[in-house]
This record gives sequence, C-alpha cells and structure tokens, in this order.
Amino acid sequence: DQSGSGNIALQATAANQPSVVPGDNGQSALHFDGASSFMSFAGIPIDGCTGMSVFLVSSNASDHPASYGTYALLYWPETASWGSTFFGSYQTSSHFRFGTMQTGNEPSFTMPFTRTNSFGLGEWVPSGTTDSMWFNGQNVVSFASKVQQMNGIGTSTLLGKAATNTFYSGDVSEVIVYSRALAATERQAIEQYLMKKYHL
Repeated sequence: DQSGSGNIALQATAANQPSVVPGDNGQSALHFDGASSFMSFAGIPIDGCTGMSVFLVSSNASDHPASYGTYALLYWPETASWGSTFFGSYQTSSHFRFGTMQTGNEPSFTMPFTRTNSFGLGEWVPSGTTDSMWFNGQNVVSFASKVQQMNGIGTSTLLGKAATNTFYSGDVSEVIVYSRALAATERQAIEQYLMKKYHL
C-alpha cells in the first residue's frame, strides 16, 4: 500500500501466494493461478458509502462467463443479499457490482474484442444513480436507475479470490480504490497516470 492508509494485501500461506512476473512497460505484476492463489486486505470499509472508485491494471489467462461475483479479481463478500461488491475484466467481458442490496443488480459488458493475456485498465465509478465503466480510457458502458447507498457489504476484501470459492486467473499490476466517487477531473488524472505508466 502506497497510500499511507495501511491497506496492505497479505498472504501468509506459501501455497496460496501469487508469483511476481513481468508486467507491461517494464513494470512488475502479480500472477494469480486461478486455482488457489489470492491475497487478503485487513479490510477496505465501503459499507454505508454513497460511492467508490476502482482502478485495476490487469490481464487474463482465461475467460469466464462470470456472474454474481465468481472469478472476480477484487471482491467484498456480502452480509445481506445483493451486497457483494466485485470487479473484474476478462477476455470477452467485464462484470462488476457496487453492492447496494438492489435486487437484480448484475451489470456486465461484452468486450468489442478478445483480450488474451493483454494488460488493460478497467475503471468503475458510480455517479448518483448511474454506474459507469471505462476501459483503456474509453467510457464503454453506463447503467442507470441504480441505488446510490452501498449496504450489505462485509469488511473483508479479497484480491484473486471471489464468490463460491472461485479464483481469478491472470495478472494484476495495480489496484487503486477510493471510498468515494471521484470527480471527472480526478478520475481522468489517475487514468492518464496509469495509461502512461503501463503504456496502454
């Protein structure tokens, strides 16, 4: 964690530790094997928030018809139905949810191309009652009529392990999470920094 907030991802069990591999543009990445490797944060509390912002620089080793938080890269378990919060981009689609206990809240996006082991920048930010996703700097999809208040979300946060004991298969170079919805200028500044850093 380079934010100074002490949100450090750990994995004490050697058999479950991701490996360090080369990433894009001379950067490093963590490789998650899709079978058992994952890391845990002490907790990034988002329950009760009225917004959040997530940035992931990642690649994919395999594709998944992910749903309900399975195979997500970043995952918060739920304490009430429809509260789980998750984010992940795969080879042919992206699935995410800001957990608000809103029934049927299962946004997804079909990629216009197939990503095979290529790094990309995924961004997810809600604005009021609209949840939006950006990929490599482009606003690719927005969903209206969403509940704004986040509820039913547990305190634990997992990287590489998701719903129903499924695991992400691929690499991740950077994870940035804010417990508020960033303004457009703030989001764009982070986007430009990451696009340049990883040559996306």
